[in-house]
Amino acid sequence: MKIRENLAFAIKIIGIYRAVSLVGLLWITLLSISMPLLQSLMLVYTEKVGNSLAGGQANVIILLLFIQSVLYCSAQICMLANNMLENKLNLKYSLYLNTSLKEKLSKIKIHLLDDTETHNKIVTVRHIIPQIGVSLLSSILTLFQAILAILGMIYILRNLHFSILILLVLFSLANIFISNIFNKVQMNIYNTTSEDMRLKEYYSQLFFNRELMSESRMFQLHKFFLEKWKAVFWRVETPNVNLMNKRSVLASSIQISINLLQLIMLIILVNTSGSALSVGTFMLLTQAVLQIQGRANELVASLSHIHQTFMFLPLYFEVLNLPEEEQVQGEEFSGLKEGIVVSNLSFKYINSSSKILKDVTFSIKKGERVAIVGHNGSGKTTIVKCLLGLYDEFLEGSIYYDGLSISDYNKDTLRNKIAVLFQNYGKYPFSFKENVIIGDLKNIDNEELYNQALNSSNSRSIVNSLPNGSNTSLGPEFNKGIDMSGGQWQKTALARVYFRDADIVFLDEPTSAIDPISENEIYKHFFEITKGKTSIILTHRLGMCKWVDKIIVLDKGQIKEIGTHNELLNKESLYREMFLAQSEWYIAEQKITVVKTGQQL
Repeated sequence: MKIRENLAFAIKIIGIYRAVSLVGLLWITLLSISMPLLQSLMLVYTEKVGNSLAGGQANVIILLLFIQSVLYCSAQICMLANNMLENKLNLKYSLYLNTSLKEKLSKIKIHLLDDTETHNKIVTVRHIIPQIGVSLLSSILTLFQAILAILGMIYILRNLHFSILILLVLFSLANIFISNIFNKVQMNIYNTTSEDMRLKEYYSQLFFNRELMSESRMFQLHKFFLEKWKAVFWRVETPNVNLMNKRSVLASSIQISINLLQLIMLIILVNTSGSALSVGTFMLLTQAVLQIQGRANELVASLSHIHQTFMFLPLYFEVLNLPEEEQVQGEEFSGLKEGIVVSNLSFKYINSSSKILKDVTFSIKKGERVAIVGHNGSGKTTIVKCLLGLYDEFLEGSIYYDGLSISDYNKDTLRNKIAVLFQNYGKYPFSFKENVIIGDLKNIDNEELYNQALNSSNSRSIVNSLPNGSNTSLGPEFNKGIDMSGGQWQKTALARVYFRDADIVFLDEPTSAIDPISENEIYKHFFEITKGKTSIILTHRLGMCKWVDKIIVLDKGQIKEIGTHNELLNKESLYREMFLAQSEWYIAEQKITVVKTGQQL
């Protein structure tokens, strides 16, 4: 069964090689076959040159030396051409495989990416792509080269004493067997330490993470992180060092064995041939032993690499076969006409034992401004991702836009009419303007819309403060970019939302990093600009809820209450409890001010 699976994967990989460059595949195969044949011919002429030295004519010796030189140069040219072709194909295969993975990631169902196991598989595949490309093809071709070369040399040596051939074959098999054991040990070390290797890299990156450096310095975490890194470092590296030492012992033993093997074979030839042992035969024998040894090592190394790569190939194709978002060629969405209805919606994450949303039902009319509030973990962000169609595998219930299930719409046309600011928005190392206009790539040349977005998000002052204005690179990582505060980044992300000609707007904590004065201005702009548009806002700052038409309160994945600010405030409700808890801070501050000034409330 395993052989069938590996054969199926091999056919798939060869299909990829052929699709990327059929001509390149044919050429590199031809070159790989040519090189061992040329090397075998060089052995034949090495013997002829050696024998002719014992009394041959000068012109014959010169001719043989010339032929040997031509064969050597031809082998070197083939090797050069093979290396140059490998380098070119390496780029093509790497581009193809990485493009395939990136395109796949853009289509995978979002809820799968929230699963730790799936995420680890994707990370692993990203790191093994170099092994799947030209490296695997090179190992396959090296394997065939080694087999052809060993068979060629055995054929050339067929006329020598049969015991010599037996010794060569046994020595090669022993070398292959021992090397294979070491490779299995190496694979076992890799498998048992792979998680520690990732952990070592993670601990190492903590020292280079710009955003964590301040916290690390203030909490004096340097030694703590360093000790953790050292501990996992020794767990990972000690088995490898021990194996390397054993390999060194093996390499020295093999070299000694080669010398002893040559001695034994020469003794056999002397005893069987007497004084008739020619110089050419001696040269042939010594060169053959060395080449067989080298080819046996190549054979083992290529087999090891092929075996290792084929262990990961199922994972590569498994990732490429992960479920994708259904690209339904359904109804085109041209804008909300009636409203959104969420009916008996229940949802849970992969590998989670409990539901994050439980029988959620509510409706939003066209043009309504709705705030969704609740404690952390109540399901606010999850329900928004369901409304956006990012999570589409519900346990129960459905979501309807204008009476039609969200799954029946063409996703692209639906998303074209939606703008969203996530809590974890993108901070891209692009220019300021590019960070804004990626909100709607169809309008990247619309300067009027760009300027409106700056004004609406209160970002004009940010642009004016940047050294190169809108063309200033953001983020200090590249191009001497300028770093910005959290509030400035949030305003830039808001501008991205406003740049999109959207019919429905989703904001997840849109002002969490913005000062109160700017926040007030931003919300004023927001409610002016979104007149007639449907707006859904997730927020912990309940002061803005008095401006919305409806408040949906979530608690532990369920609808706790729905109403206006006044309705919920004037009765015993979770919203009232949350609002008053926040108000206490401002009331306390006001009392302090009164005491200091001597004023009365």
